[in-house]
Amino acid sequence: MSKKKSDDQHEKPQELKLPPGVKLLRTLEQHKGDVNNVKFDAMGRTLASCSDDRTVKLWEATSGELLRTLEGHEGLVRDVAFDPTGQRLASGSNDMTVKLWEATSGKLLRTLEGHKGTVLSIAFDPSGRILASGGGNMPVKLWEATSGKLLRTLEGHKDDVLSMAFDPSGRILASGGRNIPVKLWEVASGKMLRALGEH
Repeated sequence: MSKKKSDDQHEKPQELKLPPGVKLLRTLEQHKGDVNNVKFDAMGRTLASCSDDRTVKLWEATSGELLRTLEGHEGLVRDVAFDPTGQRLASGSNDMTVKLWEATSGKLLRTLEGHKGTVLSIAFDPSGRILASGGGNMPVKLWEATSGKLLRTLEGHKDDVLSMAFDPSGRILASGGRNIPVKLWEVASGKMLRALGEH
């Protein structure tokens, strides 16, 4: 009796408790592994999700319709980012690569290689011309987004780089990781301007 009751309790999903005034619109359930990151395009029309199942999925944000699945990574996909136009999408993975995709068709445009560890974070600059990637082997890399050319490598972190963001001008990149300081970089030169929180 107690075993049956235990089995029944295990099968029932937990009820999602939402704050007052918050309504669940829909649940997107096509991934077959943990979802590591989600990003909207600039217009809010398309949502990208990346997962331990090695795929990136693109969803129509209003209806929740699955538009396409992007396959090609050989490891867990850790981060995704749309360029400012929403026409291109970048993904970073445990396979130590960054892949650039045509968001409208799902076509793989190119694969960027050079990291020696998991790619944990990626970001486009406001113009969409430069792509930054960082991860498990500490350096941040700046790429020319159109050609895939490696522009420069920024070294200074002492542990994994987990998050990055360009300032609105695209001239400064901020990167943060497991070590305390957030680092600010001059994009044009690759020079580290300062470390925030370093004592």
